[in-house]
Amino acid sequence: MPEVWDFVMIILLWARGACPLLVVGQVCPQENPLYYFKCCGDLNASCCFRLQDWVLVLLLVLAVSIVLSIIVNIIRCLCCY
Repeated sequence: MPEVWDFVMIILLWARGACPLLVVGQVCPQENPLYYFKCCGDLNASCCFRLQDWVLVLLLVLAVSIVLSIIVNIIRCLCCY
């Protein structure tokens, strides 16, 4: 019987959707393709908002593209006049 109890505890500890445990914790909102929630805070008792990795990469690429286009346009303005 101890093996069954250990298995149940492992399932409860790794259950997604509640922090820190499914039976005694805060239920986190459901994730979607843009974001997810992760346990954080004191004793992992809170649900924290996190962006998916691909969203972070997309935002980084967008920011770099904007900065580079501003720099290129400033150089074009300085060289043309």
